[in-house]
Amino acid sequence: MGSSVFRLALHWQIALALALAVVSGALVGDAGWFLSVTGFLGELFLNALRMLIVPLIIASMINAVISLPDAGAL
Repeated sequence: MGSSVFRLALHWQIALALALAVVSGALVGDAGWFLSVTGFLGELFLNALRMLIVPLIIASMINAVISLPDAGAL
C-alpha cells in the first residue's frame, strides 16, 4: 500500500461508509429509476459470480481427482 498523509482506521472507514449509505438512501428514497438501475447492476454482478464460481469448482474437483495417488481410492 502507498503511504498516505490522511488515512483513517478501518473502523472509521466502515462508519463513514455506513453514514453515507444512510444519507444517500434517505435522499433517493423509493425512486423507481434508481431501484431498476441497481437491480440491473445487481443481476449483472450475480451472473458474473455464477459464471466464475462454476468453472472454479469444476476445476478444483478435476484437480483433486488428478492428484489422487491411487485411482482405486475413489
